[in-house]
Amino acid sequence: MRKPLLFLPVLLLLAAAPLAAATGPQSQPAAPAPQAANEARQWSEKADICAAYGNHKAAVRYFSRAITLAPDVAYYYFGRGVSLAELGRYADAISDIDHAIMLDPNRPAYFYARGWVHLRAGDRQKAMADFKTAAAGGNQDAIDYLSSRGEATP
Repeated sequence: MRKPLLFLPVLLLLAAAPLAAATGPQSQPAAPAPQAANEARQWSEKADICAAYGNHKAAVRYFSRAITLAPDVAYYYFGRGVSLAELGRYADAISDIDHAIMLDPNRPAYFYARGWVHLRAGDRQKAMADFKTAAAGGNQDAIDYLSSRGEATP
């Protein structure tokens, strides 16, 4: 029996807090129509609930619907990436989190999550690089993780 990642609910909560700001016109190159943006947000909320209760297949579907409606919202890629990681689809998860980082590189939680995916996928070197980037951005979880491993934090 595979153990679920315990950090998933925390990551979703950390990243969801700035969702309203992330869906605003300043962080999107081309804002979707208000109706599409609202519908995308509704799918994302459903996805968050599914992910929090461990239904990652549904979460992936719902985040995908949100992405279709609002493809420039980083959080939707991030959320789908975390759920893909929970399903063991590490390459797909990294790809989605990479896309989230490309859209919004100022979210240390995204680097922290990608670090965990790299770690689960067996790539400690990339994981540590992401943890250090997240720590440099002020992510306390990354700082704590690095400290617990005796790694210097930036």
